[in-house]
Amino acid sequence: MRSTFSRAFFPVVLLMLAALLTIGTFFQALTRQHLTEKAMEELKNDGTAIAQLASAYYTEGSLSRREFLVNLSLAADVSEADAVIFDEKGHLVLCSDSPFSCEHQGWSIDADYVGKVLENGTARNTGMFSGLYDDIRFVVSVPINDAKSGSPIGIVMVSTPMAATLLI
Repeated sequence: MRSTFSRAFFPVVLLMLAALLTIGTFFQALTRQHLTEKAMEELKNDGTAIAQLASAYYTEGSLSRREFLVNLSLAADVSEADAVIFDEKGHLVLCSDSPFSCEHQGWSIDADYVGKVLENGTARNTGMFSGLYDDIRFVVSVPINDAKSGSPIGIVMVSTPMAATLLI
C-alpha cells in the first residue's frame, strides 16, 4: 500500500520538470533573439561609420587612396567584423581583410539587393554568401553617399559569423 505522499510525489516532480524545461526553452529563445538584435545593431553602427569614412575619402570616382585602405582595415579590426565595399552596380571594390589585394575581385551581388539598400537605407540578412564567406553570418548593408552631392556611390556590407555571436 502506497502512502499519499508517494502517490503525489511523482506527478509533482514531473510537473516541475516540465515547467523548468518550458522556462529554460523560453529563456534560451529570448536570449538568442536579444543577441541577434544586439549583433545586428552593432553591425549597423559599424557599417554607418565605414560608409561615412568611405564618403569622406571618395574622390573622382575612386576609393582606392592608400589612407582609406588602411583606415578601412583598421575600422574592421576594431569592430571585429568584416567589411566589403561594392560600387552602385554591385561590383566588389574592396575587402577589409586584404584591402591591397582582395582575392574576391570580380565578385558581385545582385543589383536588386543594392537597390534595396540604397532605397531603404539599410538591409539586414543572415545566411551564407558562397564565394565570399564559408560560414553562416549576420550581415548588415548600408549605403555610401558622395559627401558633396549626396548621390549614392555604393554600399558597405559588414558581417560577422553567427557562431561567434550566438556561441552555437
